[in-house]
Amino acid sequence: MPKRVDLLLCKFITYDQSWFTQEALAYSDNSILYFSDFDKIILKHKPDHIKGLPRVIYYPTPKNQKFYSLTFPFFWAPMHILIISILFLYITLRFRPKTVWTDNTWVGGLWSILKKLIGFDCFIYDSRDWVATDSKKSFFSYFANNVVWPRVDYLATVTSDLQINITERVRLMRNQFWKKEVSQNLVLYGYPLPIKIAKEATARHKNNICYVGQIREDTGLELLIPLMPKLYETHGIKLKILGPATLYHKEPHKNKIMHLVSSGGFGNYVQFYDWIDSEEEFHNTIKDCFCGISLFTSGTSYHSMAIPGKISVYLQMVIPLLVTHGNGDFTKVIKKYDLGYVIKPDRNEIMDPILNLYNKQQYFSQNIRNYAEKFTQKTVTEYINLAFKKTT
Repeated sequence: MPKRVDLLLCKFITYDQSWFTQEALAYSDNSILYFSDFDKIILKHKPDHIKGLPRVIYYPTPKNQKFYSLTFPFFWAPMHILIISILFLYITLRFRPKTVWTDNTWVGGLWSILKKLIGFDCFIYDSRDWVATDSKKSFFSYFANNVVWPRVDYLATVTSDLQINITERVRLMRNQFWKKEVSQNLVLYGYPLPIKIAKEATARHKNNICYVGQIREDTGLELLIPLMPKLYETHGIKLKILGPATLYHKEPHKNKIMHLVSSGGFGNYVQFYDWIDSEEEFHNTIKDCFCGISLFTSGTSYHSMAIPGKISVYLQMVIPLLVTHGNGDFTKVIKKYDLGYVIKPDRNEIMDPILNLYNKQQYFSQNIRNYAEKFTQKTVTEYINLAFKKTT
């Protein structure tokens, strides 16, 4: 029988992937670490004695975007869930991990069922988002997000030994959905957001603005792009847009933004990048930015329930923030610690904050570094030890 592994991880690729991998291996080299993305699952580490695990699994995706969009909610999305579930069912049954850790609700639901069978020493559910919102959805999206997903989340919540909610609002929305206090074991909050400054972050003067992440309808890029000619002419400022289109949309919004840039004559002021897998290359691409934007125009999307990942990326790279109130509770932290500006999604409110961020770069950058020193990340070992204390 194969040797049991100490830690089995399934975590979404985020700003802290490299740090988290180092910390997980500091806990135990006898670990299997998988990171998932929108289009693939990547194996970052396995013990030398384990053979045969796939290094990368790409989710099947048809080439026809319109067909993909039409069939995604009821065919491709369930297939992706099935693929990741089969992978972790196999790994769990074969290597019987002592500790399991995931921020994937579907994998969390699977582990909640297997917990008694396998005999996990502890199960950590790193609950990042609450996706059951009142925003407009198709029937299949509504069924998946508002009917199936909350029930799987409920299973993972009540069976986990330690739950990490990104904000308290996630817990409140869960209780509101179920109209009761959902029973949980130990609960910790990743709020205020702990930050570890990236080694690529620089203190030199910067000249660009960046947007990082998927380009959706509510990203607010249309508010900023028409202002770029004036910003470039007066200060040499350009906008960098890094991220993919939303894969399953019939008409991806990124295409509309690219059309706006080309047809409006903004091509000299806006640079587009696909998603960059290399963390070092990604950081080097945005290290010349003095402002990171998150101009959500909707206040009811799931972003308002959590902390958008792009904010973490900006702070990690010591890039001051320009965000709207649609970014949820973290906007209070931005104001309290003067990490940037929080505005309404209105084009008339954008120019002055950008110029202030440009002219006071050192001031805002130092505020971010002070914040990072104040709110440090718990290590993987510390989290697991807390979970073990709860189970013993």
